[in-house]
Amino acid sequence: MYEPVEDNPMIGYRGCYRYVHDPSFFRLELAALARVREEFPAVGLMIPFVRTKWELEACLQLVDDSPLGRQRGLRPG
Repeated sequence: MYEPVEDNPMIGYRGCYRYVHDPSFFRLELAALARVREEFPAVGLMIPFVRTKWELEACLQLVDDSPLGRQRGLRPG
């Protein structure tokens, strides 16, 4: 995979938007987190750089559809 050319890479294809735009790697991360939480239940999920409500909703739908499911351990931070 390649990184797109961006005018300002600090606010472009990062965090939540990347998870939603190309969810294949995020699905792998969620599966790994679900396995880790079997042994270490205090490990939580952080969704970085959320810019819009629709991005967060789409991202959380990916989480809900993953092995992690609704046991995502979100806390305000």
